[in-house]
Amino acid sequence: MAANGRPILLERPMYSFFTVMDVAGLASSLTSVVIFLSILTSSLEYQDFLNTVHRKLSLGFIFLFFSVTSTMLTFTATILLLVHLQKKWTATLTYAAAFLPICVFALFQFPLYYRFFIEHV
Repeated sequence: MAANGRPILLERPMYSFFTVMDVAGLASSLTSVVIFLSILTSSLEYQDFLNTVHRKLSLGFIFLFFSVTSTMLTFTATILLLVHLQKKWTATLTYAAAFLPICVFALFQFPLYYRFFIEHV
């Protein structure tokens, strides 16, 4: 922080990106929790399961995926803001480590989304 109390990185565009991704990650994770809780608290009637549970479940997973993605982008923005790497191979390894969890998550989730939307659409 500067002597006047303002953050030193406030003027950098990556700081704005960090802030937007942080808020988006928080909002989407809370939204997915609320959607999953609405599934748990729904009535146990057959019509509810037939009509709404699969929509709520897929919407909850979409928000969860967006939450993980925006959290990883927030993490990457933090690395770009705070770590100024001089060697190209070190920067490449750092970026790969930052994006590894979202790539693994996407690898496991995209086939599930594909099958779900093909069968239900």
